[in-house]
Amino acid sequence: PEDANDGWTGDARHDQGGGVLYLEMVYLEALRGRPGIPELLGAWWDGPHVVLVVADGGEAIGEGPSGVGTAPNVMTAAFDARARNQPLALARSILECFGSWALDFLQDDLKAQQFTMDAHGTVFMVDGPKVAPDRPLGRAIHEAWGKKVDHGSKGDHGALDG
Repeated sequence: PEDANDGWTGDARHDQGGGVLYLEMVYLEALRGRPGIPELLGAWWDGPHVVLVVADGGEAIGEGPSGVGTAPNVMTAAFDARARNQPLALARSILECFGSWALDFLQDDLKAQQFTMDAHGTVFMVDGPKVAPDRPLGRAIHEAWGKKVDHGSKGDHGALDG
């Protein structure tokens, strides 16, 4: 990898006892090497929280509304330029990215800031989606979560419960 982002633990208020970032790690590892999936360089527990280090996937492609809202996403100048100058290449990258995760995972709050684009125009999904519980991977994760050693989750399945 060209560049690695610093360890990121996210906002602890939204971590649900380590569950959210634990599932982000599962997403990154389960789909390792697929188009549009950032490379997981390392992860570890820091008390009740998971710290992730991933390869640099570029800058966010835009900014959307915080929380749930209907305001439009505002795309970056780089994304707009790529859409104007190389629309088919951009569309291919977006479709490859979605194709990597959309069968086994569910992203129910799509926003521009959940995706990045590197200097080569590759689009990455950087906000790991929820596992689809009706798919084999989702069932396996649900079964394993209950057996997970307590890392501060106090038995709360957090992000697994949707």
